[in-house]
Parts: sequence; structure tokens; C-alpha cells
Amino acid sequence: MLINRTGVTSANSFGYSDAGFNVTFDDSAANNIHLYQTISNPGGGVLTGTWQPDGENIDPQSPAADFPTTPTTPLASFDGSNPNGTWTLFLSDVSAGNQSTVVSWGLNITATPEPSTLALAAIGGLAVLMLRNSRQRRL
Repeated sequence: MLINRTGVTSANSFGYSDAGFNVTFDDSAANNIHLYQTISNPGGGVLTGTWQPDGENIDPQSPAADFPTTPTTPLASFDGSNPNGTWTLFLSDVSAGNQSTVVSWGLNITATPEPSTLALAAIGGLAVLMLRNSRQRRL
């Protein structure tokens, strides 16, 4: 779950109504996107920048008071998963009135290469040498 009814609180059961997003999600970003208007973009223009996903894995039609205050599904929950295969983008406009539109979307996955056997052997050999040197200094 990347975004789930941003702005929904017990005092605002509809959430924010604004011009949309052009954002990047990163678990290490400074701020969570759920209450972004308290931090940035109070006028309701297109939101930009890098944000933590709200990660609120809850039915979008749940009462506002049921929304958690901290993310329940950060991006890190995908760590170690196979990025190949089928991805599904699910959108739901649960507010009456204007119709929402997706203009475009993208998904960039950054793979972290696993260390090679040679690199692991070199690190292990270095650790053995350091251990041997520290033992010789003690004697």
C-alpha cells in the first residue's frame, strides 16, 4: 500500500482534495505522505518530492478513526522479494463528486547485487589476518 486516503483523520473523514502527486517513495524520506499538507503543499497544488509511503494496509472505506498512525507496510516489506512477474496497480476513488484520473505512473526497482564468492573470500581472509594480528599483540 503506497497511498491510502491521504489526509484522513478522525477530524477529516474525506482526506485531502487537491491537484495530485508527482512523487517518489522512499522509506528513508524525512516525512510520511499521509498528512503531507501539515508539512508541505497547504494550497493543494501538485505535490512533488520524496516521501515515505503511508503504508496503511487498511480497507479504504474504513472509518477515519481506524487508520493507523504509523505505516503498516513500508517498502522494506518487499526486500528480498523477486521483482520479476506481474505487478498490479489498484486505484479506488471512494469520494463522491469529481472523478480521479491517472495520467501516468512508473515503477523503478533498484536491485542490490549480492557479493561475489571472491569478495566474500577476501573479506574472510582479511578478518582472519586481523584476528591473528590482534592475538599476536596480546602475547
